[in-house]
Amino acid sequence: MVTLITLLLTGCTSLHSLQGAKTLEPQTWEYAVGTSLQNNNALSSGLGVPVPQMTLAIRYGWKPKLDVGLQAYVGGGLVDMRYEFLTLDDWTLAIAPGIGGLYGGVLGNVDLRIPVRAEKSLSDKWSMTIGVTPMTQHTFIWLPSASETLTTPNIGTSVRMVQHRRRIKVGYTIDFNQNIGRGMPPLWSAGLDWSFQR
Repeated sequence: MVTLITLLLTGCTSLHSLQGAKTLEPQTWEYAVGTSLQNNNALSSGLGVPVPQMTLAIRYGWKPKLDVGLQAYVGGGLVDMRYEFLTLDDWTLAIAPGIGGLYGGVLGNVDLRIPVRAEKSLSDKWSMTIGVTPMTQHTFIWLPSASETLTTPNIGTSVRMVQHRRRIKVGYTIDFNQNIGRGMPPLWSAGLDWSFQR
């Protein structure tokens, strides 16, 4: 029972990729809300079923080809900066280094992510993004009698389809993350999100 309560209080890091590779125009704001089902994180492994996760996000177009973002999800958050470094025909490539984490009483983690994304316009209404995310995750456990820190490398991949409507974008994303340092099954997430700019 204590283990279940601990797992419920810790939440889970969000794997849901809410962004493509194309940066926002300078002085433009973007607001997004996303929901996803995630499997094989601490909470879903304890319960034996995929668990929901919700994300609220805000981005700001800082300079040409450079924007910054903040995400808040159940138990934690993520801050990143996205730089659009190459355009080839219909493809746009970007890198978006960030730091994220969560806190839940006796357990917390901090992860450093460096996603590289490639986005292609399929039509005036659809675009597709594929990405690779190297990540280092630092997990901290604080107990009255002891504390421990675990550091593990991860590699993630994502596929994202976005439907561009008049003022709203609707995103459909599948993310996978493999922990390289430990023999754990891959984590996965299937998500849906809505965003608009002003």
